[in-house]
Amino acid sequence: MKQQIVDCMLVMMLDGCVGQVLAAIEESLSTADLAIIRHSVLSLVSVCAPPWSEAFASRVCRLLGHERVRDGFKAARDRESLASALHRVAQAQPALEQTIQTLLANGSAAR
Repeated sequence: MKQQIVDCMLVMMLDGCVGQVLAAIEESLSTADLAIIRHSVLSLVSVCAPPWSEAFASRVCRLLGHERVRDGFKAARDRESLASALHRVAQAQPALEQTIQTLLANGSAAR
């Protein structure tokens, strides 16, 4: 997956193809370059502003818990950028704050 494709996929999400795009991202995790995974996740969290539906939040949290996503955010600067983006989501949607705090504390989103 290339960065331009990821950017196009995010535009598709904004046009309503959320489930299909999330499925495509999930399917590509095993073979995608870690830099592309980081770009995908950070762009997703930044572009898809809260409030998030319960179903969308669940899919994003599952994505954040994927081993390849955790691998992509091992570097401290990458963890910080993800944590910062997730904290903005938690501030905007307090119902997700506990889930996000748990992901960050357990290392599911950033190990």
